[in-house]
Amino acid sequence: MNLAQRKYAIERVNQIEAKKLADLKVVHTREAQTISGEKQLELVVTRKVKLRAGLTEMPRYTSDLFDFSKHMWYRALVTETYNPAAEKVSADAARVRDQIMLGDAEVALALLAEFSEG
Repeated sequence: MNLAQRKYAIERVNQIEAKKLADLKVVHTREAQTISGEKQLELVVTRKVKLRAGLTEMPRYTSDLFDFSKHMWYRALVTETYNPAAEKVSADAARVRDQIMLGDAEVALALLAEFSEG
């Protein structure tokens, strides 16, 4: 491979890696869950939520007064499952980059094709 071909191949690996990581973020993101005011009241009345510790004044919202963390949460990336998958994708991309820069062109193109499919 000449310099222009190597540069293009490296850019292509970077694009594929970015796409795969973006797809992984979508898959490993826990969606937000909220509950209505009526459901919050029901949880308070049935004593399924506890009063938050360390309050020094009366908060404005019930979600600040009681701990609803088991029943409602924000959208978040689940790093316990995302990180291992992302590390595998990054390692595969690094292996392809190394082959492009240091190895045989035919093997590098085969690895690039395999990386783009899988």
